[in-house]
Amino acid sequence: HEGHMAQFSLTQGARHIPAHAKQLSYGVSYVKNLTDGIKIEHDEDVIGISAILWDLILSTMPVEITQPVIKELANTSVPHMASKWVQPGKGYCLKMGNLQYIFGGASHSPPEVYLTQGYSA
Repeated sequence: HEGHMAQFSLTQGARHIPAHAKQLSYGVSYVKNLTDGIKIEHDEDVIGISAILWDLILSTMPVEITQPVIKELANTSVPHMASKWVQPGKGYCLKMGNLQYIFGGASHSPPEVYLTQGYSA
């Protein structure tokens, strides 16, 4: 396949681990040796972008569609988007050039997003 696709989400670990030994945790998919600071910046960017997209979905889709999804997410106690380096909670920041846009009280998106760049299947 051309391009790149990355998953950012909760995971139960590698497929070869027996089901009784699996634990739900945040996936780590960095192939480069990066500093923790760069990982935090990257993860904060993904969390911010996914939160904006989630808010756009909630503001444009009919509540008859979004409310059952929101209710099911709440019933399962699945945490909102976070990572190994960025804790779950509210608030995110988007950086565009030299500007920062801070959404301090806004919720994170559900805990899974796929990112693509130049990807084709």
